[in-house]
Amino acid sequence: MWKASRQLQVGLILFLVVLLIAILANVLSPYDPYYLGDDLLVPPGSEGHPLGTNQMGCDILSMILHGSRASLTIGIVSALISGLIGTLLGAFAGYYGGVLDKITLNEKEIFGIIGESGCGKSTLGRLLIRLEEPTSGEIEFYGVSTKKLLDCNPEQFHCLVQSVFQNPFDTFTPNDTIGAIMERPLKLHHIGETDEERRKICVDALNEGGLIPAESFLERYPHELSGGQLQRISILRSMLLKPKFLVVDEPVSMLDVSVRADIINMLLKLVENHNTSILFISHDISIIRYVSARVAVMYLGNIVEMGETDTIIHHPLHPYTQALISNCASIDLDEKREPIRIEGEPPSPVDPKPCCPFAGRCFCEQEICRREKPQLRHMADGRVVACHLVKEK
Repeated sequence: MWKASRQLQVGLILFLVVLLIAILANVLSPYDPYYLGDDLLVPPGSEGHPLGTNQMGCDILSMILHGSRASLTIGIVSALISGLIGTLLGAFAGYYGGVLDKITLNEKEIFGIIGESGCGKSTLGRLLIRLEEPTSGEIEFYGVSTKKLLDCNPEQFHCLVQSVFQNPFDTFTPNDTIGAIMERPLKLHHIGETDEERRKICVDALNEGGLIPAESFLERYPHELSGGQLQRISILRSMLLKPKFLVVDEPVSMLDVSVRADIINMLLKLVENHNTSILFISHDISIIRYVSARVAVMYLGNIVEMGETDTIIHHPLHPYTQALISNCASIDLDEKREPIRIEGEPPSPVDPKPCCPFAGRCFCEQEICRREKPQLRHMADGRVVACHLVKEK
């Protein structure tokens, strides 16, 4: 992060300079800044007064050096006051069920997104990797705006952020060999000094992903491989750049059940080895439960519930989450679960009404649901829910 942010380096250097000047102001000042001398309005460059004097005869250089103390003091006090106010407001909002306006993914975390088709899961993923531009709000990567990072250094941004798409057959150019496909990002990002070195990196990656013999796979074309093999290569190619954040959009939905577990386990192993965070998008609740510690439930472009995966699956609070979970098959033969049917079709996301997005289809709907859109609020168990009928804390 230090190497990535030139602004951080310059800012820290300026702060240290001001701090040093403030500490040594008495030593560096040629005069008392408040001394009213007889030399009025002396021009800069005069002997004894490098920056001249003002109309009161005060030495300007001495005033600037001592003024740095006041500037530094004001800056520190302002930061402390704003931090104190922010902490108090955050504690107050958290205790009384404050509205959530920020979602954070942690380092090495696999964060799940679930919801029915068309709810906005893939659009969210495309926004995070800047394939789509947000209409409002800000997306930050380690505290830096992804827009600024992409504008200033697109090559670095694409090294840090990668994606794996749903259809492995549309991921690769059909006329290139797997070797050419995997070596291309290495050349673009200047990884490896020679073709032989880049090829070795690809061979090692294929071996790590269980595609053996690796040399044989590098000479083959996409149409000569199965969907599972292509998806493995898609994941391995994304991890060649050692990204810090990976968006995985329905990576196994088009694959046979027999290979799904192998793909998921390979992905988890790669993430663990490279300290990568993942946004895992799926409509399969069982897969989300297996891979992610936290999950967000989306409906019509809105997050309606978010929290620890096991908590939400075993005790869903939002009516839409309850309906999703009730229609998910359970491996427990003794568990009796009555599916909750959702009537009608989702409204158009183009012109959303100022009400609950689930209003009109919700089996718990009340009058307030048709008048006011609920905000995400904190619950006692740590999750957040956007529902008027769910009580806070």
